[in-house]
Amino acid sequence: MNSNFRNSKGTTREEWNNWPTVEFDDLTTSFAMLQYIQQLIRKESNNMEQILTPIIEEEFEWQFEMIVTISLRYV
Repeated sequence: MNSNFRNSKGTTREEWNNWPTVEFDDLTTSFAMLQYIQQLIRKESNNMEQILTPIIEEEFEWQFEMIVTISLRYV
């Protein structure tokens, strides 16, 4: 995982999870899709159309990752 996606000890509330936006194609980890969806939610949680619109061809994979994201967040 890129060290840019870590909160350092002593991070202020304003800086917490305030990372630069990364395009999906630039994410290289095995959790790239999950990271991208979480980034969309953090950036604009009210823009449901953008969050729910698949950015990949495999729509079922996108839906699965959305379920995982929701489960991690609310369960």
